[in-house]
Amino acid sequence: MADTRTWTWLVVLAMFLALPECYGQQSHFVSPDGSPAGKGTIDAPWDLRTAFNHPQAIRAGDVLYLRGGVYDVPGKLNFNCRLKGEHDAAITIRPWRSEHVVIDGGIHVLGEWIILRDLEVRNTTNRRQTDIAGSFPADITQPTGINVFAANVRVINNVVRDGSNGLSSWRDAPDNEFYGNIVFNNGWSGPDRPHGHGVYMQNRSGRKVLEDNLIFNNFEYGIQIYGSSETYLNHFHLEGNVVFGNGAPGGALSRNILLGGTTVAESPVLVNNITYYPLTPGHGGDNNVGYYPSGSGCKGLVMQGNYFVSGGLALTLHNCEVARMEDNTFLGPVRAFDKEPYAVKNQFTSARPADNRVIVRSNRYEKGRAHIVVFNWERRASVAVDLSSAGLVEGDIFEIRDVQNLTGTPVVTGRYAGSRIELPMNSSAVLKPHGDTRHDVTHTDSEFGVFLVRRVSGTTDRPAAAVTVELEAEDANRGETVAAEAAEDASAGTAIRFPSDGGWVAFTADLPAAGIYRLWIRVRQDRGEASSFQLSGGDNPANVFVDAAEGNAQWRWIGANQRSGDATADRYFQLQQGAVTIAFAAADGALSFDRFILTSDLSFHPDRVL
Repeated sequence: MADTRTWTWLVVLAMFLALPECYGQQSHFVSPDGSPAGKGTIDAPWDLRTAFNHPQAIRAGDVLYLRGGVYDVPGKLNFNCRLKGEHDAAITIRPWRSEHVVIDGGIHVLGEWIILRDLEVRNTTNRRQTDIAGSFPADITQPTGINVFAANVRVINNVVRDGSNGLSSWRDAPDNEFYGNIVFNNGWSGPDRPHGHGVYMQNRSGRKVLEDNLIFNNFEYGIQIYGSSETYLNHFHLEGNVVFGNGAPGGALSRNILLGGTTVAESPVLVNNITYYPLTPGHGGDNNVGYYPSGSGCKGLVMQGNYFVSGGLALTLHNCEVARMEDNTFLGPVRAFDKEPYAVKNQFTSARPADNRVIVRSNRYEKGRAHIVVFNWERRASVAVDLSSAGLVEGDIFEIRDVQNLTGTPVVTGRYAGSRIELPMNSSAVLKPHGDTRHDVTHTDSEFGVFLVRRVSGTTDRPAAAVTVELEAEDANRGETVAAEAAEDASAGTAIRFPSDGGWVAFTADLPAAGIYRLWIRVRQDRGEASSFQLSGGDNPANVFVDAAEGNAQWRWIGANQRSGDATADRYFQLQQGAVTIAFAAADGALSFDRFILTSDLSFHPDRVL
């Protein structure tokens, strides 16, 4: 078989995909260019600060929709949300439809019964290191991403990164729920130590739930539930969280989970959580329950179904009264407790497993969304994953992203057919902390990966009117070495041909509607041999190929598809309304292009109509 020809495809994509709308008693709107003088309508929106301080207009049960774009907080500090809902009538704050909303700063939630979901909260302040010791250096100005000071708040499916801490909720803010959030790259480096955690919380009464969050690569700890004797650490419920790599941006692996302080933690529950540090001995990464060596421990601890991996310490358990401990796997050393009473109902080992382990956890609040965790102990190039529990239905179009490179190209896209998919395990790209960090962050080894699968579109939510944009290849912009030449069998009698040393071509499509699109290319292998080219988004190459038939020197239509291992699936793209530029940069020649088609009719095939 001939050598693979490598190409690069650059395309502007929306990061976040369509979500079902929710409707309260009344809908209100804000936008990045909204005004205090607005009416809160879709045509005359408020600015966000006005809306967050407008409890007279936004009432219990209402929905506040944020139009897409970046909301810059002055000084990259906080938007203070003073809205207040009621029991069974929370105020929901979320993006409008599939629009991508970015808060560049932080959010303080000051009113109760609020649902905050599907936002990206980040901070683009460049300073990430200081010469001032302690937890509050004057020159580190980033706030916590989402900081909750009120009861009955739900924080759902947000991306929170590059703040001082990611998520916080304090002792007198009971009955909060933090679900499905992706929290990473929070913190800074000081002269004394790294500072800043993915989660920093306390709780006095009620219950505080952390469930199905992805928390990784924060400067100090992943989850810190800590306080002195003057505060409270009561009734925390941690379930299904995936916590890994914390401490890496600070220069050394640290703690994925700390639960305990110098006050007794009452009735903590840890169920089905997954933590990972490499199995290499001696690096120090651990989970610490009870706050060894000087902590006050815990009472009524429930630990069940957790999978803790670390060559440093899989678990430190200090001064804890255990109510139940069963079905856990502690893969690595443990410390500060006698494991023998628990050996029958739990697995304690430092031996590397022989078989892979794949865990899929579906999302309660978004159909077709799930987290995939792969322990690739067999070190395969790709791992088969069963998505039947992810909430997808046959015909849904889905994408899978590597969460360590969340804004990069999806590693897999396709139409769900109820079968297993091959998930590549050789990724190396990583979304690094913003700003002047002192230490580099690298991707985890191929033995461990975490992925986000999302339903992009289904058969019931396609646009009523299909959009199809067609372009002759010779009408596109192209590099000087790419020639347009006569070709009697081309669609308009002319095609473009790449020379042996490569070249580039680009076209812009003005899309009248956002939606899911399929890309088709009419191509010919001039040498009559097998060819393929790689597609990628921006600077993040993906294992994505479009293949031409071996030995076929005739024109043929090929649709964008994606290869993972030996399997392939059609590839689809979520595109926004307006101008979209698609560019091909060729590494070598041997191909000619005749025509491009971009269409939202997902059942369309050019061979059936041309």
